[in-house]
Amino acid sequence: MNSNLYLRYMIELLMIVPAAVTAILPVYYSLRVFRHYLFGWLVFLGTATVFGGAAVCALWNLPSNAIIFPAILVLFPFYHFCFDLSLSKKLFCFAHAVMLCGFSTTYCTFLTAPLELANAANVYTAGSGLICLGVAAVMTALFAHLLITKFPYLLENETFDSAWRYLAIAPVVTAVTVIWMNPISASNAMTGRLRMICLVVLLAIPAVALFLCHSFWWLAKEMTKSAELQRNYDILRMEEKQY
Repeated sequence: MNSNLYLRYMIELLMIVPAAVTAILPVYYSLRVFRHYLFGWLVFLGTATVFGGAAVCALWNLPSNAIIFPAILVLFPFYHFCFDLSLSKKLFCFAHAVMLCGFSTTYCTFLTAPLELANAANVYTAGSGLICLGVAAVMTALFAHLLITKFPYLLENETFDSAWRYLAIAPVVTAVTVIWMNPISASNAMTGRLRMICLVVLLAIPAVALFLCHSFWWLAKEMTKSAELQRNYDILRMEEKQY
């Protein structure tokens, strides 16, 4: 087995780390299993995916998606088991994490296309893989405050309880679309002005996601405040009637 190819696959499969962080941060407060159980299994599954998946891909010259997509199907039931929230809320958070990492990969494909023109393998070069991890890390840092402070408030707020089954569709569709947009090869990304256009237009995805999440948080907060004021007003009216 080619050790250089194995290392490149390992770097590419390490994308599951920022994805796991992004998926767990908003729902961690609802953890219903012991922490050592969660992190123990995460280390085991992550290690098997990265090291085992890299070996399989390097031996049979497979794209890393041949490992990542089955891993997603395995990890979501585990994710669903570990946190005490409704299925639609967990699907939203999980799909949101997949969407951000899918965006990072697609954006990196366009960003590093000139460096990948001579690459005949089904995996990034080591440099491009590290850039991809860097983009994913930037996305995680950009959304970290939102995921830690505002997502839990949204998930616990009763305002949108009946709407989560519909809201969960948005990150799922966006994740599928972003992954589908990923060019098959670097030469496709370099077609005409496609690369420059996509490098600008694709930035709208995290920007819109940030804006919508902040907007939903603000709306939920204002609706809760309005409901509390109405409740206090009703109590005062009842007290006035008593006297």
